[in-house]
Amino acid sequence: MFSRKKSQSIIIYLMFAAIIIVFIISFGPGSQGAASEPQYVAIVNGEPISIAEYRFEYNQLFNRAQAYNPKFDANAAKASGLALNALETLQNMILFASKAEDMGFGASDEEVRDLILNTSYFQTAGKFDKELYKKIVQFQFNMSVAEYEKKARRAILYSKLMNYLSSTVSVSDAEVKEMYLERSSSAAIDYYAFSQATMKPEVLETLKNSVTDEEIKAYIAKNDKDLTSKYEAGKDSLYKDQNVENVKLDLAKKELVDAKFAEVARQAANKALSLLKSEGFDSSKLDAELADWNVASQSVEKLTKIGYINGVGYDKETVDSIFTSKKLGYRDELLTKGSNSYIINVKSFNIPDLTKDADKADFDKVKESYRQRIASSRFNDVYAEFGKKLKEKAAISINSKSLGKITS
Repeated sequence: MFSRKKSQSIIIYLMFAAIIIVFIISFGPGSQGAASEPQYVAIVNGEPISIAEYRFEYNQLFNRAQAYNPKFDANAAKASGLALNALETLQNMILFASKAEDMGFGASDEEVRDLILNTSYFQTAGKFDKELYKKIVQFQFNMSVAEYEKKARRAILYSKLMNYLSSTVSVSDAEVKEMYLERSSSAAIDYYAFSQATMKPEVLETLKNSVTDEEIKAYIAKNDKDLTSKYEAGKDSLYKDQNVENVKLDLAKKELVDAKFAEVARQAANKALSLLKSEGFDSSKLDAELADWNVASQSVEKLTKIGYINGVGYDKETVDSIFTSKKLGYRDELLTKGSNSYIINVKSFNIPDLTKDADKADFDKVKESYRQRIASSRFNDVYAEFGKKLKEKAAISINSKSLGKITS
């Protein structure tokens, strides 16, 4: 098992050192709105989460996401559920700190003192400035020193529980090796795609026109509920300002075309596969045998066990099968994605052999990064499950009105 628990614990503690400061600063009530409106977004076991702290946490998450992806915007934040993530983080801070105390963890006066003395916001020329500390707490955070120190104590409790949870995570050498082999093993393949993009345009147009009005009407009658649900799901975006009946007509025709195309593509792919597997067949003559198609071999020189095939999409089942069988040549089964069919030709494999010095040296270089990756993922699972159980027993009320005003 992972024998480096102590070093991992230190790393996790450092990760959450920044959260301690955020936790304290964000818990200030901040600017005040209308006196008649509640200045909180939620109450957790009697402890309010203020609008100011929620806005602070939301902005922290948003800025982090935008730093990773400059195209991340308000729409992306809404789609990713960023608002709920921010709220959940603050809820967990309260619940975890309380649970830490129940479990016997404490935060001494000395620990609180050290945290405050080492907070850069309260320093002048690198040294703690007591008067500056009082001014920031009283006028910027709008709370008394005693209230602030209570928040600091809670932040320490939270960090100690996080540290404890990290110590429960272990990663075996076998798991590290398994991840390395999964990420480092690769195969070189070719594939032929039978998609609407590779069917000759005039043939595809003829296929589309073969769908009759009677077929469309019958399809709508049979699948009206499903088509209506699709319209409802996209009426504010994809189908905005469009008539529901027109959308259902378009959807019905597309789905009928896709179904017809899928059958034609499957038949053509099976014919091509039979030819390609025939002894002595020249693959360059495949186009001549398939008059309705413009097919050409596409290469993927480094297919990994992750499961993504460039130009095709994610298909873990097919990729796992390729690596499990380790069989070279054309696969007997077609790969189907939606209405498309693909022929796969496996050319070679590159599987690391850890008994060889070169492969073992490469593994030794990266194994600790893989160990940390597994540990981080496992810790996230532990954290989520721990928080879920605490929420099940907690009294939590959400002020949807305040929450909506901030995130709209």
